[in-house]
Amino acid sequence: MEQIPKDYIETAEDFFSFMSKEERSKMNKSFSDEQPILYHFFNHMINIIKDKDAREVGFDLYLTIYRSFKYYEVKIPTMTIENIMGITEKTGKLLMDNCDDSSTSNEIFINLKKFMNQDELMDHIHRKMFEMKDGNAILSTPEIWLDVFYEVMNVISILNDESKKHLTKDLN
Repeated sequence: MEQIPKDYIETAEDFFSFMSKEERSKMNKSFSDEQPILYHFFNHMINIIKDKDAREVGFDLYLTIYRSFKYYEVKIPTMTIENIMGITEKTGKLLMDNCDDSSTSNEIFINLKKFMNQDELMDHIHRKMFEMKDGNAILSTPEIWLDVFYEVMNVISILNDESKKHLTKDLN
């Protein structure tokens, strides 16, 4: 499967950066209508994170990722919780197999980047996760970084798997 180009990802991010809160809320509703189980799963998991800035980064990344996967122009049928849980278990195992207590966030990122096969999207996520706000990293602790990173990796894994499945069907 061809990777999502950098300019498409940047356009997806720009699309949301100029929206008001009301417009973003409408877009969230639209994404929720398209994939209600995925949206509510992500929403639930990201809201467990106590840090408000971390949740905001997570939601912004979700919106950009979800819109970026529109690049494939594939209609993905509504996913089931079983499908989503299966892929998140796979992502968790991948994460655990590719990092240990001494791994830096950059090492974890590099190890997972090759599995996702979405280099530009992963680079975009990496930049966003290490952005500064008022001179400080928004995701300031490894725990906060890993919480957001794991949920974002789940969304990429889920959309990657589903897009591949349906792209293959569309080609046949």
